[in-house]
Amino acid sequence: MTLTSTGRPGGLWRHRGRPPQALCGVGFAAQGWGRSEPYSRSEAAADPEWAWVFEGVDEDPIGAYGEVMGGAAGDEIDRVDRALGTPPQAVILASSRGHSNFYQRAIEEIPMNLPEHGGGEQDPEVHADIVYFRTPGGGEVFSTGSIAWSGALLHNKTDNGVSRMTENIVRAFVARRSG
Repeated sequence: MTLTSTGRPGGLWRHRGRPPQALCGVGFAAQGWGRSEPYSRSEAAADPEWAWVFEGVDEDPIGAYGEVMGGAAGDEIDRVDRALGTPPQAVILASSRGHSNFYQRAIEEIPMNLPEHGGGEQDPEVHADIVYFRTPGGGEVFSTGSIAWSGALLHNKTDNGVSRMTENIVRAFVARRSG
């Protein structure tokens, strides 16, 4: 594919030697239009180092609601992939599971379609990850792994775990840059 505006090659970052996993910690894993799913905290989330991310978040799973197909992880979902460049210091704080077969792995993830591949009900790689990491230059990255995350922010007039988690992250980022 060539971009008509510049004449330069276009297409997926991954095929241009710049996979999003290296920048964002997660990259496109699957897509579907079945029900969106919530996130469950990972074992790493229990570490006191990450308590600030979950402060005031009383729900688990997180995001079993939302305007984008009823949950915080849906439509397009992204996951960690160390082979594609997810930084070693990236911590998976939560992951979605239980996506239906309406969710299929992204085409660039599938070398060949086979009947037993199935979708979310059979394929453990069909999930979204919430990731946090610090960069060598002092930056910080928080990736929610789903387009549907934003659709859950306003649930219950923002009194929900998705909004609280987002607020905790943004406040921490601002405080570290200001102080």
